[in-house]
Amino acid sequence: MDKEILNNYNNILNSINEIKKEYNINHEILLLPVSKTKSYEDMKILKDNNINLFGENYVQELVSKYEIDYELNFH
Repeated sequence: MDKEILNNYNNILNSINEIKKEYNINHEILLLPVSKTKSYEDMKILKDNNINLFGENYVQELVSKYEIDYELNFH
């Protein structure tokens, strides 16, 4: 499961970059992983690969994850 999360992220990012190239899109596009229902361990896989901004729907989940790791950033 560890590599699957990172592989999925990278596959989506690669698809975005291919579309940008195909349509000559020059502005930055941010891929925001959503941490809703995901464990801190799943998020840490991305964080360990310099991905540290997450979308979170539920304040309770955000607080519990943030209390584990104050370096996490949420939108």
